[in-house]
Amino acid sequence: LSMPKGYAMLGRGILTIEGVLTFCSPQLNFVQMLEDHAFGAMIKDFDALKEFRQIGNRLLGALSKSMDIPSEIADVLKMTVRGQTKINLGITEAAEPLNAVNKMVDKLVIGIIDAALLISSSLICTTDMSPKIFEIPVLGMMGYFAALVVGIWLLNGIIRKK
Repeated sequence: LSMPKGYAMLGRGILTIEGVLTFCSPQLNFVQMLEDHAFGAMIKDFDALKEFRQIGNRLLGALSKSMDIPSEIADVLKMTVRGQTKINLGITEAAEPLNAVNKMVDKLVIGIIDAALLISSSLICTTDMSPKIFEIPVLGMMGYFAALVVGIWLLNGIIRKK
């Protein structure tokens, strides 16, 4: 949240004047004087008839627009049923967050594939498949090795990113 520069300057000025007046004359309250002045100006400039007219005009405008709502909704529903609706959605400044999400999803997919490779290699190792090296099927050993390489590559990419 930020405040416009003009309001910040006004606040600083009021605080400065309040401090000087408190030093010079402690019984004076500058903020109370400002409030009384602003309230007096507001009462002086208040025109009840003008305010009622503006409220009435806004109310009539809202009522006339609300009368169109049912027909507009019916038109939208008809177009939707016919497959004629089109939604134009524009996201501003979304390229960087979308790229970050895309990279995260890519790493997640690679991790899932790596886990599947590890599980499938474990299943292969439970079979009596040949050829074997150290009583482990060669295909299972190759799967373990590939899962290890992909896992190290993935971890290296994650650690390097931090």
